[in-house]
Amino acid sequence: MIDPDWFKAREWWYSQTYIGLELAKLLKYRELCFLEKKNPEQQEKGRKLKNIRCCAGYTLDLIKSNFNSFKILDYPFVNMYYSLMHLEKMPIFSFAPAQRAKSYAEWTNGGYKKFWQSFDFALDLDSDNVEDARQDLLKIKKTFDEYKIPHSIRFSGSRGFHLSVDSRWLPKLPENKIVALCGELATMIMEIDGIPSVDDTIFDSRRVLKLPYSFDRGNICLPLDDYQIAHFSMQMVQPEYVIKAIKLKDRGILERYTDQPEEQAKESFLKMASQFIDIKPYLK
Repeated sequence: MIDPDWFKAREWWYSQTYIGLELAKLLKYRELCFLEKKNPEQQEKGRKLKNIRCCAGYTLDLIKSNFNSFKILDYPFVNMYYSLMHLEKMPIFSFAPAQRAKSYAEWTNGGYKKFWQSFDFALDLDSDNVEDARQDLLKIKKTFDEYKIPHSIRFSGSRGFHLSVDSRWLPKLPENKIVALCGELATMIMEIDGIPSVDDTIFDSRRVLKLPYSFDRGNICLPLDDYQIAHFSMQMVQPEYVIKAIKLKDRGILERYTDQPEEQAKESFLKMASQFIDIKPYLK
């Protein structure tokens, strides 16, 4: 059963121009995806999940075109995601089903490699108890703060948090090496630090995360500052609270430790990573 309050709130949220502009900024040089969670309505009707990848969303008009063409607002359990990979440019695929299917197949079978630029490191902390995920986040954050690694943190929209390091702060490596390094590092942080809420089940070139400032079943995927993390409550990510208490225009993802040279940050990231994995094979 869909809660009519958040169904309407979702439609209102995405109708706001200034919110759409924030989303578009974050989608520059990235792939936009719409992925549906399993839900009672979908299961009752026996229909397939509405999952759409290979979208461009780097302008407000493109976001609106995707919403309209795929009827996103008619599917309340469809969420917005973006790629960890950065692209020279995200091509605009046709909305015509046959042409889109052809372009999608080409993209999935390696076509994206022509546009590949770099890849973010990200940790997805997910738990049935949000407070457990927050405590795990604080353990990991302590390490990132110790090494002064630029990073951002946001509520995932449902049961946890995302911590990410933008690719500009990571070593410039070939696709296969940077993706493998990030995947192994995520796994070893989970195992060595004993962080059960880290989800390391999928770590490939086309991995996606919830798009910051998107709407997820009554909550906002909100970037958080240190005060908000320390005093986190679910009220903070309710759309009514966000609109009243937080200035969203040009807020960005609240990266920390960005007042340092990129090379210094990259060196710090590798020092941190070497505490968990052998980084030498990746740097050859």
